[in-house]
Amino acid sequence: MSGISRAAPATVQTGAAVAHALSAASTAWPGIQLDPAVFAAHLERLDAPTHLADLYLACGCAHRDPAALAAFERVYFGEIDAACRQRTDLKLGRDDVAQLVRERLLVGDTPRIASYSGRGSLRSWFRVSVVRVVSNLAARPHREITIEDDVIATLPVLTADPELEYMKRLYHAEFRAALHEAVGKLARRERQLLRHSLVDGTSIDQLAVIYGAHRATLARWIAAAREMLFSSFRAALVDRLKIDRSELESLLHLVQSCFDITVERLFQTGA
Repeated sequence: MSGISRAAPATVQTGAAVAHALSAASTAWPGIQLDPAVFAAHLERLDAPTHLADLYLACGCAHRDPAALAAFERVYFGEIDAACRQRTDLKLGRDDVAQLVRERLLVGDTPRIASYSGRGSLRSWFRVSVVRVVSNLAARPHREITIEDDVIATLPVLTADPELEYMKRLYHAEFRAALHEAVGKLARRERQLLRHSLVDGTSIDQLAVIYGAHRATLARWIAAAREMLFSSFRAALVDRLKIDRSELESLLHLVQSCFDITVERLFQTGA
């Protein structure tokens, strides 16, 4: 939906001007429950905004209003598809780009969308932002960071266990093959969630914005993905190792404890 191009005073200060802006904007986006005082304070920081409906939507997104976030994606995320189609050298898929755009614009204590001034259309502002993200991704050398490499690399650092270090060296190829198989069995969303939390360090609150779900739901999804990953890894490792039962149980116990420590440490800042 395009913004309402309606001239406002040089600075929006009077109660009548604020009421007029709020009426026009809330009519354009009736489902957004934004505190009028919040919108009024947002208006008063700006110099002659003209696209009041767009500004209202952006303000709602900056304050994480669920209806605003849903409307923003529904109306504007087609720009991501257009930008991706224009770059044949882009290595990431549309969904991956969309998540990066969410992180760039909608996540953080002061999301970047809060900087939208309302002097031009929100669609144009968003299109420029998307093109910038896609261009940067296309220009960047592609380096896929795998979950299994990250997990294996962190185990000895977190435990400093000589027995585990020995077993890791002895069975390194089997560990990698088992983890590769386990990751391959995860659904796309589960892999993305683990990559965000294991590799990117994205917090639960940030993921809640990205996925449009409650933080408790995200915590359950990540825990379930982690449990599925370990369960599949354990089964694959059992199939590959030809060792006696006592050594196998000792190895699995050590690996399980390291996974627990890894998950606990990764969730310290966000879970």
